[in-house]
Amino acid sequence: MIRETQESDLEEVFNLIHSSFSNKAESDLVKQLISDGDVSAVISTSIDDSGIDMYMGVGGSPEGVLGAAALRCLGGKIYSKLVFNDDEVFERAQTMGIKDKNTIYTTNDLASGDVMFSAT
Repeated sequence: MIRETQESDLEEVFNLIHSSFSNKAESDLVKQLISDGDVSAVISTSIDDSGIDMYMGVGGSPEGVLGAAALRCLGGKIYSKLVFNDDEVFERAQTMGIKDKNTIYTTNDLASGDVMFSAT
């Protein structure tokens, strides 16, 4: 059930982005759904010959922070938003300092200060 929701959400975002391109040549987007390796996919967006220009995903906060740290080191950018399944989860997040459901977090918000990234 969760996987279906995630793929459904990604499909909706993909279709929104795809429809926003006015030039047909620019709208030949390719999508690929992955189940694992989201941090490496994020890193691929900052490697010139990877063939990956954009990554969209619904996943865990640790992966978002790891991805942001890697992108800081590579000169890439990330924009993210926390997704809350229900009010109880948001209330728990509020006790951890989250004030607004609609905040867009940037690369520096997720990985600030001196950053080093290493992966094996």
